[in-house]
Amino acid sequence: MRVPLLLCGLLLALPAFAQTNTLRISGVSEPPELTGEPKKVTKPSDADMELYEIIGHLKDEQETKSILPRLDEFIKNHPDYSDAFFLRATWCCLHFEQS
Repeated sequence: MRVPLLLCGLLLALPAFAQTNTLRISGVSEPPELTGEPKKVTKPSDADMELYEIIGHLKDEQETKSILPRLDEFIKNHPDYSDAFFLRATWCCLHFEQS
C-alpha cells in the first residue's frame, strides 16, 4: 500500500519541478543580451572572411612570411580595417623580438 501512495505523491509533485515556458523569472535580473526576443546573427562581411583566411595561415614562421604580401594587399584594399594593421604590427613586433 505504501508504494502506490509514494508513486501517486511523486506524480502529483512532479509538475511543481517542471520547467515553465516563461522567459522572465520574477526576482532574477537577466543580463541585457538575454532579454527580449532572440537576437539576429549578423553575417560576417567579405573583408572579415578574407582576414580570417589570412589569419588561418599564421601557424609557423615560414607560412607567415609567405602570407604577409597578401596581408599587405588586404590593407591596401581595406585601409579602414584596423584589425589588419594591428595584426601586421603584432607580427613585426614578435618577429623582431625573436631576432
